[in-house]
Amino acid sequence: MFPCSLQEAIRVLDKSLEEIPLYQVPADFFLLNYISIYYAAGEYEKGNDLAWALALDNAQTLRYIGSLSLNRRKALENDERRSMQALQMLVDMARRNGETAFAQEIQDMVESTLSGRPVTSKRVNKNFPMANQNK
Repeated sequence: MFPCSLQEAIRVLDKSLEEIPLYQVPADFFLLNYISIYYAAGEYEKGNDLAWALALDNAQTLRYIGSLSLNRRKALENDERRSMQALQMLVDMARRNGETAFAQEIQDMVESTLSGRPVTSKRVNKNFPMANQNK
């Protein structure tokens, strides 16, 4: 393994997200690694922005699955479980890194999603624009 500083790792992550932005490729589980590195490097805003993108994607998955008939929902149980697991991991990661207000924001979004209420947030992803956000 090659020695690498956290700052070098951050430059690589930033470049990869610049070349393949979230508005072209949806957020997925791979971002958990990015989020972890951003937090470890003290880049909390970037970590939170990616975590929020991943949280929104998983909340949307849960909202969609929840809108289906019971038979169809049964077929998507694994997807539902994975989305819940990802959201819990995001909350845990944020808390472990001292981002308790952000962790609560994700938790509130999850509760709104599961109860069928609309997700309301003034959060803007400053670092990594997403598909539904102006670049």
